[in-house]
Amino acid sequence: MQTLAQNMMVMNVIPPASHSTSASYIHTGALTRFINMKNYAHVDFIINMGTTLEATAQFSLYQAKAPGVSVTNSSISTTALSVQEYWTNKASVNGPFVRTAATSDVVAVDATNSATYIVGINATALNGTSDYDCVGIGVVSATISTTCFFQVTAILSGARYEKDPLPTAKA
Repeated sequence: MQTLAQNMMVMNVIPPASHSTSASYIHTGALTRFINMKNYAHVDFIINMGTTLEATAQFSLYQAKAPGVSVTNSSISTTALSVQEYWTNKASVNGPFVRTAATSDVVAVDATNSATYIVGINATALNGTSDYDCVGIGVVSATISTTCFFQVTAILSGARYEKDPLPTAKA
């Protein structure tokens, strides 16, 4: 635990709850929850699904310029970042994680209860020439209902400045 706490930043991005399409992390063109990557090299998003009846829920990663947390902020990219693969244990929720090819840059979540999905991205994948320095995760499926219980945790690694405590990553 000491290694995780001292070498990586763990953030609760989307708190565990029953979520719906009216929630603020549903990506409707330019809306998601963002993490500032200025001080980190990599982030892994861990999507923990609880009870879900959704057969087509999808998550995508987006970039923004700090602060990048306002719906009206024109600095949020509406184009999903390239995601080639993600890991999931949906075949056996108590079993090993399996590498899964991403289709159309999304993490596809199905109706498997208690499944976990992990998708990561390097800070170098952000468009530096346009000064993007934040990455966020958003639900791109418009069919998330209140029967969908999930949470998203981010684990940031490769801190630019190692210190105790680690630098903040909140956008």
